[in-house]
Amino acid sequence: MGYLTSYCVRFAYFLEASARYHRAKEFCRMVLEHQHSKLKFYFDIFMVALVVISVLFLLYEVKHPDGHPFLDAFVQFSLVVFIMEYLLRFWIYSDSHKLFLERYEYAINNNLPFSLRQTLYMVVKKKVEYVFSPMAIIDLLAILPSYRPLRFLRIFLLFRIFKLFRYARSMKTFTAIITEKKFELFTLAIFASFVIFTGSSAIYIFETHQNPKINTLFDALYWAIVTMGTVGYGDIVPVTTEGMVVAMILIILGIATIAFLTSIIVSSFQNKLIELKESRLFSEIEKLENYIVICGYGRVGEVVAKMLHEDGYKLVIIDNDDEKIKLAQQRGLIGIVADASKSRILGELGVGQRASQIICATQ
Repeated sequence: MGYLTSYCVRFAYFLEASARYHRAKEFCRMVLEHQHSKLKFYFDIFMVALVVISVLFLLYEVKHPDGHPFLDAFVQFSLVVFIMEYLLRFWIYSDSHKLFLERYEYAINNNLPFSLRQTLYMVVKKKVEYVFSPMAIIDLLAILPSYRPLRFLRIFLLFRIFKLFRYARSMKTFTAIITEKKFELFTLAIFASFVIFTGSSAIYIFETHQNPKINTLFDALYWAIVTMGTVGYGDIVPVTTEGMVVAMILIILGIATIAFLTSIIVSSFQNKLIELKESRLFSEIEKLENYIVICGYGRVGEVVAKMLHEDGYKLVIIDNDDEKIKLAQQRGLIGIVADASKSRILGELGVGQRASQIICATQ
């Protein structure tokens, strides 16, 4: 074993055995990634405020390049915070030492040669995955415009606004909806692109020698997009009969496209709202201690829950009947629509940990 390999192995084992290292990394994960952590909640609020204020200051600086001492200090402070956040997310994205030790121990246990080069390649490859992830790219582009030598990149300061998608749950929900419906949206985008291209080509052919405002294909493309979007600025108006027919067709197809897009988004939101309500309920349950889980809210479960609730016990009701759970929630109880026979559900409800008792109530 070479000196460099030996040093890397010892260092990896040192990190694996270091309780302080694991506590620090777990704390960073708690602040940056754990959805139900209070620390993450406060951190997200801080970052949202920092992003909004920093963007406002940077926009102010466009008209006032001389700046102000306080403004410059705040911009530098926000830059330091953004850089630290980027580096910490880069650090916690993967456990490099564990990947290193897994490959090393596998080679030793199977009497295989250990390749330091291949192992380091796998470690670096894992980190590069983060660097080229969409949110990491946005984080990096939000940092670059602040450097004086890179002022030509100041247009990317707008990417700081996109950082809000990382911290605001509602924006994350919207992103998740877009991701889930990407096939439908992609199909709709292809259809809209085809209609716009066809409409712009047709209006260019019919109007280019008749309409002084349509001189290039770009003018026709601009008109087609504005018309299909039902905006209708009125700066470019078809003057030929053929052009008017094209305009009417584009308006009708534009209305249909927008209606279809709206139906996709609304249906996705309706499905997502159910998940959000369940997530909120589980978040409330995670904050509880020493509560009782009642499986089943039939006649027996209803009586038991009423008696325990009147005695001041904290209760969580679980039943696979949506109507029964709605009834429990109307009476001020926390209710989850789920199958109590699933061990995963019971684990998420804290049975064996935060829950002090579990009661199975039959009909």
